Amino acid sequence: MRMTIRQKKMAMSNLALALDKCMKKQLDKPAVATHLPAAQVFNQQRRDLMKLHTNNVMAIEVLHSYLMQLKAIVEVFPVSKGGLDVDFQWHNSFEDADFAKQASVAFEEAAVFFNMGAVLTTLASLSTRGTADGLKVSHGYFRNAVAIYSHLRRTLAPMLVKPLTNDLCPEGLDLCHATCVAQAQECFYERACMLSSNLALRAKIAAGSATCYKTMLRCSKPAGTLSKQLHPTWRIFASFGVCIYQASSCYEMGASMYPIAPADDLEAEVTCPDDSKVGEALGYLQSAQRHLDAAKKELKAFDKYVKDPELHKKAVDLEELLSRHLRITTSDNQVVYFQKVPEEAALPEIESKVVVKEPSIEEVLAELVPADKPFARPFQALIDACSEANLVRGSSGGMAAAPEPAAAVKGGKGVDDALLSQMVDMGFDSKKSAAALKKTKNDLNAAVAELTK
Repeated sequence: MRMTIRQKKMAMSNLALALDKCMKKQLDKPAVATHLPAAQVFNQQRRDLMKLHTNNVMAIEVLHSYLMQLKAIVEVFPVSKGGLDVDFQWHNSFEDADFAKQASVAFEEAAVFFNMGAVLTTLASLSTRGTADGLKVSHGYFRNAVAIYSHLRRTLAPMLVKPLTNDLCPEGLDLCHATCVAQAQECFYERACMLSSNLALRAKIAAGSATCYKTMLRCSKPAGTLSKQLHPTWRIFASFGVCIYQASSCYEMGASMYPIAPADDLEAEVTCPDDSKVGEALGYLQSAQRHLDAAKKELKAFDKYVKDPELHKKAVDLEELLSRHLRITTSDNQVVYFQKVPEEAALPEIESKVVVKEPSIEEVLAELVPADKPFARPFQALIDACSEANLVRGSSGGMAAAPEPAAAVKGGKGVDDALLSQMVDMGFDSKKSAAALKKTKNDLNAAVAELTK
């Protein structure tokens, strides 16, 4: 089983009405008629997101296309009370009944990126685990999701304001990030086993998986309302991951110290690398058994909510390998080597090797959204027209050529002179602009909105 992240559900917004109102306010009638079809296409784009299926990589392109289109439009019509007056509403991924509504492009962008990561976890879960290539694909999807949730946490989250749903709060994003890291590492370990990599190396990668699941486990025990919204399977799944990969790590290390012939080839020649470490190998194998027993307890708790055959197979397969190796090693030590078996606390700690390399958000988007598939921009003609005409938001609300740049204007104490000059360049009266900037604490968009009410 792969733990997937559920998409945030989008609610209908007043975007269509706000866009129509904004166009009529700032454009003349012929221009509105010209660009009305483009507005309808964009409104349809957002409605399409509500019907998006997560089991197709094309969903990433649809989400990215909408996001780029939105960014292009707000260059012309900034989201504000005097501009594009729109509220974006999204439900909580962890709790459908919970939702937040904001007049913020950053909020909309964060929600769309969140869903990109959610789609990637679904695609990763659908990739076959039965082949090395399938595990490589699954690892890649989880790794890209890691980059997206990292981008959300580091870049977009600091820009967000309350009210927020818990999935976009730091604790929620940390949980999503840790969940994807742990499963990307898990895919790498499973592929290493499938390719019969070195046992000692596999022990370190398995230890890395346990480390990643420990981080996920810690993140799945947050404080506050998020703890009430998380389904118990988040914590149990993480706890099972910690136990099963601690068991796998100890088994791999013990098997590397005292290898035995595989069950399907008993005649195979096996050379013990160091006879003096048979007791230590037995110590690791006994430790693996204790961790496996703990994993099976977590599995029983998980079964109360959903019985997953893949998790059971993981535990059964390890138990078959471990019980045989433990039985043979114990017998050989009692008959041949007579070595003392160290206590678990006295065993050397196995190095934890985390192999998940996080790409940049630019690399992820370049991979998922090919350059030869440009996103649709129905408003491109409007954007070009506004750039050429240098749109002026004057009292008449129409499009006009901007005046020649004015000389630098001094706004007096408490007013940003650069912003004041910019407003004068846009055709506003200098005294009124200074008053508006002072009133709105030098927020250019809010000052423009104040003068165009």
